[in-house]
Amino acid sequence: MSHWEVFMKFIMKIIDKTLRVAALFVAASVIGGCANTAPQVTHHWVSQDKVAGNTYRNDVAACSQGDATLDATSAEFSAYQNCMKERGYSLVAATDLDEAKTQPAVNTRY
Repeated sequence: MSHWEVFMKFIMKIIDKTLRVAALFVAASVIGGCANTAPQVTHHWVSQDKVAGNTYRNDVAACSQGDATLDATSAEFSAYQNCMKERGYSLVAATDLDEAKTQPAVNTRY
């Protein structure tokens, strides 16, 4: 085997290892980026009565019947929304919160 062939074999090993490390880095970045993506808050329930946090949580539990993952397009969410409105809350877009001139009830993300 000539010096040139030995040199090329050495270079190919380095390139192979470099490509593997780069592929692992890209894969880890993609997976890590997906895992760290938190859901965006789009709406808040607001109450003119400034309810206490435990009152709000009790109202949510009663209206959602304990289901914390209601689909916004479902009939269950519609019933939940109506129940919350009957208890004095308004559903306000997070971007419109300042216009509502009120603070969101405690821990309100839907």
